[in-house]
Amino acid sequence: MDETLAGLDDIGWAGLGHAYGSADDVPGLLRTLRAPDPEERQDALHTLYASIYHQGSRYEASGPAVPFLLALAADPATPDRDDLLYLAAGMAIGFDESHLPSGVDIAAWRREVHRLRAAGPAEEERRLDAWVAEADDPRERRSREIRRRHYDFAAALVDAEAELAAYDALRTRLPIVRDLLADGDAHVRAAAASTLGWFPEEAAASLPCCTGCWTPRRTRPSPPTPSSPPVSSTTAN
Repeated sequence: MDETLAGLDDIGWAGLGHAYGSADDVPGLLRTLRAPDPEERQDALHTLYASIYHQGSRYEASGPAVPFLLALAADPATPDRDDLLYLAAGMAIGFDESHLPSGVDIAAWRREVHRLRAAGPAEEERRLDAWVAEADDPRERRSREIRRRHYDFAAALVDAEAELAAYDALRTRLPIVRDLLADGDAHVRAAAASTLGWFPEEAAASLPCCTGCWTPRRTRPSPPTPSSPPVSSTTAN
């Protein structure tokens, strides 16, 4: 039995969902990330990207997968560990460019999820109706009307919960990521440093680790500027 993935079969994956339905395939895909065949590993990684992180979306199965990705990334026997860190980070925050240039506004994110939990469908639908009515531009109003028409409160709440659960699944395990700043693989160190930057709530613990592992590169001194050749008397004349 692979102790790195201990507890993997204790989760009811079949009852969790991802982009293509039941997540009962996730345990096998996670195990295949340690397969000796590079093509098998890449196929498994791509399938995980497509299912539990489909086009930046997160699902019920995304958060539960994060601890196992981190466990694999922390084990030096696992190949391609930096790829697993990047997948875990993606599931935590979605597409990173959506948080640029200011970073993750986690306080606003938590407030919005809390508001959605407390609202209920009727209140949320009234809020959306008011949002549509506020649009002055006809094209903008039509766009909002379409979004309002297809809005599903239950699905929106599930999505919001899944996104925050994936974020917190990684946030609570950042000590593992911080330890990887000292890893012997430079690619793993880079992935770990990149991951830590998306968790402002943990900055006080992460920043000293990042600055402590940074060693300035020595640069070669500039070659001395050659002195001007002496001016001969012939030239001067």
